[in-house]
Amino acid sequence: MADSWTQVDSQRPQRLECSSGGVTHRVITLVGKDSRLSSHRDDRGGMGEMMEAMLAWMAEHEQERKMIVRRVKAGLAARKARGLRLGRIPLPMKTVNHARRLRQEGLSYAAIGKRLKISKGSAFNACK
Repeated sequence: MADSWTQVDSQRPQRLECSSGGVTHRVITLVGKDSRLSSHRDDRGGMGEMMEAMLAWMAEHEQERKMIVRRVKAGLAARKARGLRLGRIPLPMKTVNHARRLRQEGLSYAAIGKRLKISKGSAFNACK
């Protein structure tokens, strides 16, 4: 039996259904070209219900993730609007200059970090 795709709603061309062997698959594009939710209804048992529940959980998880991203971006924008610093506090210039002098003397980044009580990575960045 061949699959038959039908447009569910003429007002919303992003909703399609496919019937094949007693199982209906519904594909709905939510937002954007790659965001899709596929819903399955199986008339032969609980497998379709399980699949529907799992897909609903995944869609809810995706929405939560998007909401967290929006909150973080809003918080960063608010801090920026108030003129507050975003990110780490930079090393004092005194430490940066000392690290550069030690590097010119031939010390390794690890040794510079130990001497100045900063990480090896911070010593590397200070010597750039």
